[in-house]
Amino acid sequence: MKKLQLILMIIVGFTTNAQISLGTGTTAYALPIHTAWNYSYSQQIYFKSEINANNSSNITGIKFHLKPNESISNSALWKIYIGHTSKTNFSSRTDWIPTTSMTEVFSGTVVSANGEITIIFATPFLYNNVDNLVVAVDDDSPGKNGEFPPFYVYSGAANNTVYKWSTTNINPVNFSNGTTTTSTKSRITFLGLTSVNLSVSNVLKDKNRIKIYPNPVGDILNISEVLNVKSITVHDLAGRAVKSIGKPESEVNIKELQSGIYILTLDMNDGSKQIIKINKK
Repeated sequence: MKKLQLILMIIVGFTTNAQISLGTGTTAYALPIHTAWNYSYSQQIYFKSEINANNSSNITGIKFHLKPNESISNSALWKIYIGHTSKTNFSSRTDWIPTTSMTEVFSGTVVSANGEITIIFATPFLYNNVDNLVVAVDDDSPGKNGEFPPFYVYSGAANNTVYKWSTTNINPVNFSNGTTTTSTKSRITFLGLTSVNLSVSNVLKDKNRIKIYPNPVGDILNISEVLNVKSITVHDLAGRAVKSIGKPESEVNIKELQSGIYILTLDMNDGSKQIIKINKK
């Protein structure tokens, strides 16, 4: 049992094929953007329980799924935000999550290829594996791409999505009234995450797993096998980097950190990464 638990803790979220896909089927709808309107903005909540990640990991990008050979060339100028949220639904068309509570992870032109829109983030978003995720997409393109919705969607919980479309450009920083709420959500793939259901045969064994102790920790954090560690980055649960340590020693002073939960990303000398959650007393 202990061996199985250890294997399941190994970080595989940084391998090239690590991803979690939500939703199935070919039901089509106008999400995450409305291609029949000049401009649109949506926010969609994805539950921690459906993401079902095996640990806190960096989301390196996302994919949206749509009809093969579908063109969105006139609706391709997107801005994407991601954030943690405790919300499970939107209570009304005015119940939006402010952009200040999210991180802008992409701004640019997207391309549809073979039924997928793949967006790679310049800076990964650290998912804390504690909260739900909100994904917001702002279409700033003035054009349209016809009346037929191209995107594949699935049915979620009631009012998982809040949505606005318009003939005038929408400023997601400064508006309130949306067009509708819906249980429909985009089929989406989170790149960089690994499901807790990943079979043991696909998990990489790591005999040199770094140990961090004590945990909970006071001011001094001890690191085993520290010679294998190139650097450490400490993130808070909002995904902000609050401390960076190059060439760490076996004892790391974290006295300046406030009490709370933090995520440590260990960059190893062999190019791999390990992620460990700590509780600072």
